[in-house]
Amino acid sequence: MRQELKSKPPAPKSLVDLPLIVITAEKRNTQSNLELMELEKQQKELVALSRNSKHVIAHSSGHYIMYDVPELIVNEIIALNHWH
Repeated sequence: MRQELKSKPPAPKSLVDLPLIVITAEKRNTQSNLELMELEKQQKELVALSRNSKHVIAHSSGHYIMYDVPELIVNEIIALNHWH
């Protein structure tokens, strides 16, 4: 694989007040405990990027949240219109 595809872009340090919703699947049966702990850490870091953020757990959903509970995705997008 080419080197430029392996490298990650630098992560933003802050999104200030930009609205941000992090949606996490509840069902995670393919990861080890260590992987789950790292994933949870990364999601908390994402939520902390903005002072105007929210973390939503997609109950009864696996990895493909948009297929398992599409109404959750739609409702969260609609809710963005009401954020200030």
